[in-house]
This record gives sequence, structure tokens and C-alpha cells, in this order.
Amino acid sequence: MGNFAYDTLEFQDDTYVIKNSRLLELPKPEDFGVVPHCSPALWGGYFNHYVIQNNKLYFKALTLESRDGFRHILGITPVPHKLGIPQATYHNLNIVIEQDIKLLVGRPYRGLATIAPYDYRILKGLHFQQGRLVEEIDYSKEAKQLHRNFWWRKRFFKLSRIDEYRIMSKLIPINDYGYERVLSYLIDQQTN
Repeated sequence: MGNFAYDTLEFQDDTYVIKNSRLLELPKPEDFGVVPHCSPALWGGYFNHYVIQNNKLYFKALTLESRDGFRHILGITPVPHKLGIPQATYHNLNIVIEQDIKLLVGRPYRGLATIAPYDYRILKGLHFQQGRLVEEIDYSKEAKQLHRNFWWRKRFFKLSRIDEYRIMSKLIPINDYGYERVLSYLIDQQTN
């Protein structure tokens, strides 16, 4: 498992960051009766790890931060971290995700994952029907083109997040992956 504060996916012997997992109806700690503690170091207080095995999507592990202690989930005992913060991981959950979903996954240019899809050297769309992988689309070429364009624009011009998403949507169908919710939120924030 990668050392990310984002949801991750093991696929084809590599670990990817899932870009749109919080925009989808995927498992959350609250689904298991656990309330995560949010801290600046771990957005949302938790992150999940998924695996694709035999073309099926599995929820494999949950790492969360809690100030109220940890309880068993599905009979699994959490493994505490030794970082000095109240954090633990539930391994081997092995829950099949039987949904029709589209994941946008990537590998960042730098070691640190960011929110923007154009900061990824590898970017793929993975489409699942009833939890089974049915399509894989490689957007790496488009992401590379966006990365070049945005690097110059951000360096010399002030570019808003709204403009970024609108430009991205011309090359990558990001609204297919739930980003229309992000864009509408940003527009609402700008008008309020």
C-alpha cells in the first residue's frame, strides 16, 4: 500500500491514487459505526485502499484517525500505527464493491498527490459495472498536455480553479467522474 493520504487502488502491479473516490458512494467509516477524527494531516480523517482482482473491485483496507478509540469492523481487529497519533488500519476487509462506478486513477509527477488531474503523469479512467471492470481508458497523453499548459499559465497568470476545471474538461471528460459537483461547488463559493 502506498503512503498516501488519499484513497488508493492496486491495479496491474502498481498503486494509483483514486482522484474521485470522495465524489462517489464508496464505503466510509460511518458505514461501519466508526466516526473518524479529521486532522490537517489526514483529509476527512480516513482513507481507503482498494484492489482489482480477477477484474472485480474490492475494498481491502481502511486507515483512520480516531480520538474515541477503535472497535472491531466485521470481526477485524484494527492494527494501531506507531506514529504517536491515534491512527489504525483495518486490513483484509475484502468487501466486493458491486456498483456501477467510474474511477479516475493516477500516478503523480511528484511523490505528493494533489487534487488536480493534470498533476498526474499517468491518468486512467476505470469503468465498472456491478463491480466488474469493463473498460479502461488511458488519459495520460491528455494529462501530460494539460500539465504543460497549466505549468506555464499558473506561473505567469492567475488561473482560478473554475478556469482550470473548464479547461480540463475540454480534453478529459472529468464530469463523467463526478467533477461537475466540484465545479458547481466552486461556482457557488465564488458567487457567495
